[in-house]
Amino acid sequence: MTSRLPQFYPAAWKEEFGLAGPVFAPGVCLGLVERQDGAYSFLTSDHLARLDRNFDELLSLGISTLGALTQGVELHVAKPPGATVAWVTAEDNFASVRILLPQVMSKLQSALGKGFLFSIPSRDLCLFWNIGAPRALTQKHAQEASDDFDSEEYNLTPHVLVFSNDWPCAVYDAAG
Repeated sequence: MTSRLPQFYPAAWKEEFGLAGPVFAPGVCLGLVERQDGAYSFLTSDHLARLDRNFDELLSLGISTLGALTQGVELHVAKPPGATVAWVTAEDNFASVRILLPQVMSKLQSALGKGFLFSIPSRDLCLFWNIGAPRALTQKHAQEASDDFDSEEYNLTPHVLVFSNDWPCAVYDAAG
């Protein structure tokens, strides 16, 4: 069986290219990719319909496969005043989607609490921080997410999001 990995993609691609997968957050969907020759291609809805497994089964297998790819991957944690901030670095273009890995989620929730804020301006950039962080820090991260979204080739969303196990994750409303 072909190995597929989870990967986020811009929601517009779902209709434009017929990609399979649910909405993860406003403007961001979760798909599956097949890696080949240093590139990858997304699983389309048509291709999924011809397979003997549903999307959730393939996603579960893909998350397990991604979890085993640990070379060049690191979860960093910093503690600026009044906050805890974490980010994933990876050499394989799957940094942001590693939020789905149980071992990453466990470490994030241990450091940040069950609910936390995050940004995924591109497939290669992700930042996570506690909801109770100082407002100025959240505003700084929001500006960085917007700037990174504008400058990154594989952009996803300029928004700060609130993590939820029940997708789609919501856009953070700083006004409350």
